Amino acid sequence: MRTMAETASDEARGAGQEQKSNVNPFEEITKLEILNELEKKILWLSSWMIHEANHLRPARDGLKVGGHQASCASVITLMTALY
Repeated sequence: MRTMAETASDEARGAGQEQKSNVNPFEEITKLEILNELEKKILWLSSWMIHEANHLRPARDGLKVGGHQASCASVITLMTALY
């Protein structure tokens, strides 16, 4: 089965032309780069979740959500490194 990248690559070269290289443009992104981007997004979401809970939602009982952004960041970084 052909991937979308292979199909797009063939279409870009044109039908019937000789294939010059077997380079997939999506292979330029490494697994480490993907994990780093994922880590950044999860860090942002964890900080936003705590901010939302403590500052934006109605505080009917005056309680705040436990968990500090630094502890979330530490766990996210550790889990990304372990993956």
